[in-house]
Formats: sequence, structure tokens, C-alpha cells
Amino acid sequence: MPPSERLILVASGPGASGADTVLRILGGHPAAAVNAALGPPLIAAIIPLLVHAPYDVEAWSPRRAAQALTDVLRRLETLDERGCCAAAELTAAVRAVPIRIPVYGRLFLPAELSFAEWVPLVRHALFTATGVTDEVPLALKSGPHAAAVIQSLLRPAGSIIYTVRHPTETVIGLVSSAVDGMRPAEAVDYVAIHLQQARRHLDTVGCKALLVRLEDLVSSTDLVLTELCGVTNLPDEIGWRVKARAGLPTDIICSPRWDHPVVRAHRDQLSVLAKAWGYT
Repeated sequence: MPPSERLILVASGPGASGADTVLRILGGHPAAAVNAALGPPLIAAIIPLLVHAPYDVEAWSPRRAAQALTDVLRRLETLDERGCCAAAELTAAVRAVPIRIPVYGRLFLPAELSFAEWVPLVRHALFTATGVTDEVPLALKSGPHAAAVIQSLLRPAGSIIYTVRHPTETVIGLVSSAVDGMRPAEAVDYVAIHLQQARRHLDTVGCKALLVRLEDLVSSTDLVLTELCGVTNLPDEIGWRVKARAGLPTDIICSPRWDHPVVRAHRDQLSVLAKAWGYT
């Protein structure tokens, strides 16, 4: 397996935290590749694969391993020709055999491989599905799925970028969203729990990590771009910086709206959260 395969995961905080913007910025770099099709749904499917498939982990289960592998293979196959190639390579690499289980149907049962063997195989499948060489780092959006087992795909040379937005603006967005439509107290609890989990993951990550506050990306763009180059080992490019600045969102409110009706009753809790993530 090529040792230079390098993944960059962009994990999104609660609400519209700027992960898509960061991914778009990375995709605009001439020395990086982005594959939007290999996004959160596939990353979420890889979690049970790495949890249940390796025979040397406590949660190993042949039936669940078969279910998880079959799910990942089917998701790869629905992408395009490269995805089908990645699925075929992974099937062969893990020496999977077709089985049929009543109720569960036709599944692919992998051989008993260790966790250390599974990680590079799964990572290589992502590169094959993208069609880039192992010299080009691949950036993927992981959504909130920044669990430790997913972070294992990043080692030894990968990195994780976690994006957040000010808790007050996140809550306002979740409450006013036609999709989420949360109640204020529900949104506050959701943000608090989500950020607590994110902090736990970031504190234990075993690779380079960068926290990007959306407000900083908009108001101190050049500084954040420099940090992005540092954590991803991408060369700094003047043209890339110009393109990145031109693609920034223009509707970001950088000053938290503490007097917003949705926020007033929860100001103390949101203030504590804001300070914990570097907001003044």
C-alpha cells in the first residue's frame, strides 16, 4: 500500500459551520484533490466496518462485518466506474466471499484481518474511487463523524480540520432553519452536546489537527489560509489565496447577536460554550 496516501478530513461542527467552504478552498488548491461524492454518508458507513470487521477488536462480529462491508461496497459501486473499481479491489484485498443469511440476504464476508490491515485497505479504496495518485492528498468532508476510529484513516501523515461557528449564531441558524426547525432549548442542548463530543475527539486525535472558526475564516482569511497550509503540508500559492478569498460566503455575521430573542434566555450557557472554543 503506498505510504504516501494522505487524507485530509474536514469535520463539521453543529449547524452551518463552514465545512463546505473549507472543502471548496482545499479543492481549489492545485496540489490537492476533493471528492464530494465520498462524503459523510460513506464515512458514516466506514465506521461500523472498522468497528466490526477487524478480528482483533472487541466488537468483532462476522455477521456485522459482512453487513458493514456489503454496505460500503454498495455505496462505492453507486458512484461511478472508479467506485466500482475501488469496490472490486477492496473485495479482493479482504478476500471476501459471498454468503446468504436469511433476513439479511446476500452479503460479502471478509477474511479475518486485523485492524492494522483494514485501515490502509479502506484508505486506499477512497483514493481508488477518486482516481488520484498517491502523491496528491485527498480531502473529504466527514460531517460530524470525526470518531477516533475514523481518525485512524489519517495516520500517519493525514490531518483533520474541524470547523465551528459561534454558538449563538449556530443556535439562531438551527432554530430558523426550515430543515432543522429546532426549539431554542433543543438547539442549545444539541450544540452543547455536539461541541462536547468534538472537543473529546480533538483532544485525542493522533495526527495534525486544526480548528477553523468560520468567523476567523471570513475576517482573518490570510491567517487561516496559512494555518491550512501548515496542517495539510500544501504549498502556499498566491493564485490559490486569491481564489479562496473570492469564494468566501458574504452573509456571515462575525459579531454574536446576544440580544436575539432566541439567544437571550440561554446567554450564560452559550457564553461558556463560546469561550471554550476561543470566542471572546
